[in-house]
Amino acid sequence: MFVVAEVLTLAHRRQVLDFASQQRLPAMYEFGVFAREGGLMAYGPLLTHTFQRGAYYVSSILKGAKPDDLPVEQPTNFEPGEDAQPDCAASLLARADEVIGG
Repeated sequence: MFVVAEVLTLAHRRQVLDFASQQRLPAMYEFGVFAREGGLMAYGPLLTHTFQRGAYYVSSILKGAKPDDLPVEQPTNFEPGEDAQPDCAASLLARADEVIGG
């Protein structure tokens, strides 16, 4: 199961995490917060970088830049992470950039 992070799933992440665990569903989440709170794994844009880029856009506009002149950006920094649960495959743990818990 892949859980997209948006307002509803973020606000109710405990219920989402509990459901996946109770149903024994292998679940992957978009933001690392899910893995840090017990989800199996996460992979998505690094939020701190995304917020910093947003601040750059706001600053540019406040300094007089026209929004139409600013380029559209895709995320370039991603946050992989896995929860170090005993039943995680060793190969997954070996490939993770960050292991949470453990």
